[in-house]
Amino acid sequence: MIKPRVCSNARGNIMYYKTKQFAEKLGVSPYTVRYYDKEGLLPFVIRDAHGYRVFTDADINIFTTVLCLKNTNMPLKEIKTYIGLVKEGAATVEQRRVMLIEHQKTVIQQQALIETSLIEIQNKIDKYSSVDAGKQIQSEMAFVNNEKMMALQEYGL
Repeated sequence: MIKPRVCSNARGNIMYYKTKQFAEKLGVSPYTVRYYDKEGLLPFVIRDAHGYRVFTDADINIFTTVLCLKNTNMPLKEIKTYIGLVKEGAATVEQRRVMLIEHQKTVIQQQALIETSLIEIQNKIDKYSSVDAGKQIQSEMAFVNNEKMMALQEYGL
């Protein structure tokens, strides 16, 4: 395994990572890192004399934010807008705050839906775990089939 390069300056040690090392550090594929960079979501990445991406610990923070937004289903277009605001600096703090508040509302709604879905899934697991699960399923299927037959007769189908 190739280790990150360490350089010292007046402010301490700076870690430099190639794409593969950076990806491993963040638990993603190198393809993901390259894709996000190509899409303009990693605006502060530098390149060495050979054109290879060089990452520092400072890139971890913004990449973690991008992953968070992506993992919470923020559309790529909105993530790009957010990163554009980050690039503009302190003057856009309020816009970023408002944007994140709106996204937070969406995530909370998603969370409520997931919690409801988890309850339904657990109910099904409990049902299928019961001793008479097979009989329950047969009974339900008979009910559904009977109901559909009655509907077909009712509507002359």
